[in-house]
Amino acid sequence: MKTYSKEHRIDMIFILGECDQNCLLASQVYAQKFPERSHPNKAVFERLLRQFKDTGSVNYKKPLKQKSVTGNEENEFEVVGSVVDNPNISQREISHNTNISLTSICRILKKHK
Repeated sequence: MKTYSKEHRIDMIFILGECDQNCLLASQVYAQKFPERSHPNKAVFERLLRQFKDTGSVNYKKPLKQKSVTGNEENEFEVVGSVVDNPNISQREISHNTNISLTSICRILKKHK
């Protein structure tokens, strides 16, 4: 997906206003006004308009960071404790008992050897 500078996104919003929020017309007008720039299509204008209505901003959304399950001491303690209590327990069984994904169980066990 192509990213546009903040200045370009602001120009797009102004053109959307001039075109009464008609995204197809806005993409055509934008191409005429700025022939030296890349020309975003109707879908880009629709996405930008939706975002602007929802957030009041043309800034790109920052990606959400997932919390690390393997960095959580409580989860690590629970997993390692399960193995200490029963050295023959399977990783699947630990995953089922703790509601921690099998992948995270593997990472925690690998980390603690």
